[in-house]
Amino acid sequence: MKRLRGTNRPYLSPYTCKIKEMGNIRKGKLLLFSVAWVGVGISICQNAIFSSISYFSMQFGEDIFLWICFMVFAPALPVSVFQMKQNEKVNREEHLKRRTSSCVRIFLAFATNVMFLILLSYVSSKWALLGLTFAVSLVQTNTFCIAFRLVSSLPNQEMERLQASISFGYQGSTACVILAQFLAKFEPDSGDVETFWFYALNACCLIFSSIGLFHFYLATSDSDDFASNEIGSSLLGPGRHDSLSMWKQVKSRVKDPFWGLFVTIYCSIVIFPFYSFVPSSDGSLISDMRLARNLVYVKTICDSFSRPIAAMVPVRYRAKGRLLLTSLVRALFVPFFLLYLFSSSIPKNDYCLYVLIGVFSFSSGYLKTCAYQITGEFSSVRMQEQLTNWLNIIYNGSLELGILTGIILRYTLLRHRIEALNDDI
Repeated sequence: MKRLRGTNRPYLSPYTCKIKEMGNIRKGKLLLFSVAWVGVGISICQNAIFSSISYFSMQFGEDIFLWICFMVFAPALPVSVFQMKQNEKVNREEHLKRRTSSCVRIFLAFATNVMFLILLSYVSSKWALLGLTFAVSLVQTNTFCIAFRLVSSLPNQEMERLQASISFGYQGSTACVILAQFLAKFEPDSGDVETFWFYALNACCLIFSSIGLFHFYLATSDSDDFASNEIGSSLLGPGRHDSLSMWKQVKSRVKDPFWGLFVTIYCSIVIFPFYSFVPSSDGSLISDMRLARNLVYVKTICDSFSRPIAAMVPVRYRAKGRLLLTSLVRALFVPFFLLYLFSSSIPKNDYCLYVLIGVFSFSSGYLKTCAYQITGEFSSVRMQEQLTNWLNIIYNGSLELGILTGIILRYTLLRHRIEALNDDI
């Protein structure tokens, strides 16, 4: 074998180097694809429940979707705080042991999701459905925290792409749900057979998620830098007694992204439970149920595609409070949506509503991603970690406050309007 002059290193021709570089690119794309499937496996159970909005509304009434949303979002903040505390313990573990234990927990969550999906096909009680939904939310929120922390421990050049990839799969699992709904011919008035096959086909997607998880584990097993940049450096960073002084230094720079994230997520969640009450332009009950289901599809798909776009083409919304300003302008859609829902003077058009919900949801994912990118502007890894934790708290807190606001609106200001709407149907 030819070697470089004066060294023992083998000589590689430019052609050989090019082939090796192309192989690394293919491996990187395959890793992104695998991580996206991990995101699919984490959220597919929840999105299958959301996509069954029309079916459950036919079974238990339109209010059931409001309480399903409450059961999904209620554990978000407590689990996020718990995982933040766990992160301090995990940082002290050896990186290979941490990666292995995290992958095992994610795989067990996939197996649990299979069981949940099968049980959903046999649910015949409102309280059983809400209890199962709460269990699904606990598993999903906990698993996503573990998986996101896992990919965030990789070197910086891989971390941002993998974070966008797992978020894309997390939101994009709706595509798998739509395919299962088409193959099973699952409709609002479907029988037991179609319902079983709908959830069984969604469970089959978890096979690909498990394969993706296994490939991720093998692909990162030889990464010497795993956990060296983010987690390892944080142990050398300032301690807790410096947190207040660090916060005072960066408060002016992060205040607008923080508030922008809160307003964005809060407005999205306030109107989300009311999708089941939107009247269709056709006017029939079955059309209303299908419209509600399709609005959920439009929301999740547009939200999912906004994540990688925001990561690839970041816009400097963070400067001069533009992110907060954009979020406040976007908030004007909330009263318009409620007027569209309850006012008879506004003509109903399903396709126009699809476009509006699509733009509204796309902007939600885009602005959220821009808000999280603020952490990359700080060189201190300790500060990046603290900002990420605070962003997670704000995000999950806005979820819970948004759904609570929706419940209050439903049973106070909008109570009589919804009852009148149901009487017209």
